[in-house]
Amino acid sequence: MRYQIYVLNRADEKTRLEHFRIQAGRLRQSFVRIEAMGSQDVQESADYARYDQNLNTQQYYRSMTTSEIATYLNHRMAWQRMVDDDLDFAIVLEDDVLLANSFSYLPRTIAQLEETWHVLKLAEPYARVKSKGIERCGASTLVRYPHIPLGTSAYVITRDAAETMLNWSESFFRPLDVDFQWAWQPGLKVRGIRPYPVQISHRLGRLEKPVALMKKHQVRRLVAFKEGLKYRWQRRMQDN
Repeated sequence: MRYQIYVLNRADEKTRLEHFRIQAGRLRQSFVRIEAMGSQDVQESADYARYDQNLNTQQYYRSMTTSEIATYLNHRMAWQRMVDDDLDFAIVLEDDVLLANSFSYLPRTIAQLEETWHVLKLAEPYARVKSKGIERCGASTLVRYPHIPLGTSAYVITRDAAETMLNWSESFFRPLDVDFQWAWQPGLKVRGIRPYPVQISHRLGRLEKPVALMKKHQVRRLVAFKEGLKYRWQRRMQDN
């Protein structure tokens, strides 16, 4: 199977890139750097218009931050690069991750999976969530989540899923990790690999809480209530 490791890295984050390069070298893993946009860059980008503020007001409980918009657009670049490179799957990493030794076995584990999947979570940067094992593969277990964890620091995505998400996110109104939580809408199966082969280094500047849990945002309480009900109802109706 054809695959590649893509690392999202801003031009001004040379320390993170060097930190990742040392880890990849230790595990003998090659990777492709994708130059990511920061908050300032994204506001000057034509792709900023993909953020649908009207739909955001109607269907999400708060406005997206420029950092969240940049994150979504950066991951779109990774998906497009994957399609252009004609790969079967891609391992998409943000540049502040810590690679466990088991990361080097990940491609072999993926190739042996029999269950259908579109996105595999490789880390939980924030709170741990419950999961249920559905397939054993060597020392790893493929799991499904009653509630998909937040964060986009490390995941695997198939070619079909990348194309689906590129179409789905021609315009977007909520953060990428939240779109993954509503995975049934674009028709994705989001699973996880445990034990996770990737951890997170908060020492490299990552926030210890997701933006969604910070209390500095102006919240649309009625929208939050209605969308929360819709989420719980739709999730219950899905076999995803």
